Amino acid sequence: MAISLTATCSECYGTVDLDIGPSDQEIKCPVCGHSVPNFATDDYDRIAFHQEKQKKATIFSSAAFGMAIVLFIVFLKFAGGEEVNQAGSMVTAVLSLASLIVSMWQGWLASAEMVVGEF
Repeated sequence: MAISLTATCSECYGTVDLDIGPSDQEIKCPVCGHSVPNFATDDYDRIAFHQEKQKKATIFSSAAFGMAIVLFIVFLKFAGGEEVNQAGSMVTAVLSLASLIVSMWQGWLASAEMVVGEF
């Protein structure tokens, strides 16, 4: 599995987005051609693990945010109308708020660690 990261070349100071695979022998700057050996296997695996964790947190955050929107719409349905269902309205309001908080927490986890390289 390839990893994607933003890297800065130590020769030309150009910032580039790189896709690096475990079988690549070296990391090469597309601007000036400067190259360095690829990451060690354990470093590569650590970066790949964190990027996969961020991807899952992003998906979960998006799903929780979508659920918060749906629950808020249901809350508005319960709150409006002639007969107000206070229990249903309160439950959906609390669940909507909880989903929004979970969405923000997972979004924070998804963006908490960013890998930036210099070569």
